[in-house]
Amino acid sequence: LPMAGCQTLLSPIVSCGPPGVVLSRPVILSMDHCFDACLDNWAVRLKKQNYEGAWEDVLLMGEELVSEPYYCQLEAETCRLFTEQLGTFALVGESLHMGAAKRLRLVLFSDAYCSTLEYNIRVYCMDDTQDVFKVSCYLLSVSSY
Repeated sequence: LPMAGCQTLLSPIVSCGPPGVVLSRPVILSMDHCFDACLDNWAVRLKKQNYEGAWEDVLLMGEELVSEPYYCQLEAETCRLFTEQLGTFALVGESLHMGAAKRLRLVLFSDAYCSTLEYNIRVYCMDDTQDVFKVSCYLLSVSSY
């Protein structure tokens, strides 16, 4: 997901599909996010990947209109997206001032067994969402580190 300027990814990239399917009734797509849910601190945009693979802004949170095909309900750690169109979505934000905060998680990995007292510990700083943690744990468990 390409981002401009000082933007940062605030949620996982979530796909539901097949893309482009228009539903007769709205569905609710729930996704974790890793920022303080105060829109006074952030300019948060919902992005959607189009058919050509490019990402486009479809909603600026806090400025939703009833006539738009998307609506977001923001909670402390979750965003609920009401939509009639399936596709690939993500939340991207830009801090408006120093009060903006993004939750991160420090994750430590080590070998399960070491015959000496010398352990190799790896420390990673990740976004605080369940998907990042699960995928990272899986990738690190199958890697040769």
